[in-house]
Amino acid sequence: MRIAFVSLIPAPWGGSEELWCRAAHVLRSRGAVVAVGVRPWPTPVSRIEELAGLGCRVHWHAFPGRRARLLTRLGLPEDRALGWLVRFRPDLVVHSVCSHNANLAVDSFCRRHGLKYVRLVQLAGERWWPSDAVLDEYTRAYTGAAACCFVSHANRRLVETQIGATLPNARVVWNPYTVPPGVAPWPSEAGGLALACVGRLDPESKGQDLLLTALARDRWAGRGVRLSFYGRGPGEASLRRLASHLGFAEPRVRFAGFAPDIRAVWDGHHALALTSREEGMPLAGIEAMSCGRVPILTAVGGNSELVADGETGFLAAAPTAAHVDEALERAWAHRREWRDIGERAARSVRARAPADPGGAFADLVTETAGRGAGA
Repeated sequence: MRIAFVSLIPAPWGGSEELWCRAAHVLRSRGAVVAVGVRPWPTPVSRIEELAGLGCRVHWHAFPGRRARLLTRLGLPEDRALGWLVRFRPDLVVHSVCSHNANLAVDSFCRRHGLKYVRLVQLAGERWWPSDAVLDEYTRAYTGAAACCFVSHANRRLVETQIGATLPNARVVWNPYTVPPGVAPWPSEAGGLALACVGRLDPESKGQDLLLTALARDRWAGRGVRLSFYGRGPGEASLRRLASHLGFAEPRVRFAGFAPDIRAVWDGHHALALTSREEGMPLAGIEAMSCGRVPILTAVGGNSELVADGETGFLAAAPTAAHVDEALERAWAHRREWRDIGERAARSVRARAPADPGGAFADLVTETAGRGAGA
């Protein structure tokens, strides 16, 4: 079996890459011939080097010239950069995208050359809606796929709404999560309750500004609640400035940077506060719940599928500061129950998540590759 993975994300690596990468590992171990197409970066990416060490063929999508650089930024690579797919003759192309509207040209290339493909979508958000100019191409990207994989039912429903059609080829998959099994010991509450916001510092998508604005309300000042931001991103400077503008200082709000050991984060925090404006199915939520911590999330994307409001966490009905404040206030009112809620959250997520998401996705890829002719 010959499988090609294509991922042209505008960053060296991210959580969106883990599922296809682990599936590539599994497929190589089963004897499949695997090739990957990714963008080159000044610093080598260790996960790509691992795949090359396993015998995967790596193709770099480098586009020389001013016009090609523009196309690259737009996610529209030139056909010649994808020619290796035709030469490789894959049984299936797995095209992994960060967002539901990204890199439509890759799917178009596959259709023109008769290559069967899977579109793996990590996020669908309402901030982008297909204009009439791109609607047909956007629709063909999904209806022409052998399978469309989403990380939540909400993301699938949004795409179906946007194209005005049902996708019978849609599947919902889980991303790998890295925390070891078992609930982490409950942290001391002697210094007050500690919230962690884990994720890319990007208010446009992750909505950290909503969380800061809600916590700046007067009633929170004397409650001894501390907030730590874990992560890096394009909005770090603006969030630091907003925190200062709202009167926050350490230890009440701190920016802790990237956390290589997520379990260590939850050793010292009681709840996750993630007030995203859009989501797929946040790994931060899955990992926090797995460790027995209370998720406080906005009801966007797959969050409502992950959390039962009031039972395994708390949901803000919409991504606004007022709704986030309401959810935080309900969480505060039930603070004496947080440990029990966290334990229920851990049982819930572990009962639903596959033990090996990468292996499960590899099974789906194998099944799809062996099923009939390309779409």
